[in-house]
Amino acid sequence: MLAVSCPAGESSCAGTVTLRTLGAVSARKKKGRATVLTLASGSFTVAGGATQPVTLRLSGQARALLGRLHVLRVIATIVAHDSTGATHTTQATVTLHAPKLKHGKG
Repeated sequence: MLAVSCPAGESSCAGTVTLRTLGAVSARKKKGRATVLTLASGSFTVAGGATQPVTLRLSGQARALLGRLHVLRVIATIVAHDSTGATHTTQATVTLHAPKLKHGKG
């Protein structure tokens, strides 16, 4: 989940969020060609002055990669459009952690 906010001076903001690997990685267990992978993307609409969580679903390839590496650094790119049509792009580095496995009782 990623929190997206819209400035108070705007009536609303809409856009997309994309998660990509920070560098080139091989998505397969065996040696393969390393590329920058798109792990998830989603869209949002936020009212002016508000903050809204955006839930992104990782692709199967992304879940497998995260399960294998346990920690994955990614770039979150947010491309937002305000009510006047102006485009604003923001990037942030995010660290994804694989969920801890819960062991069953006895």
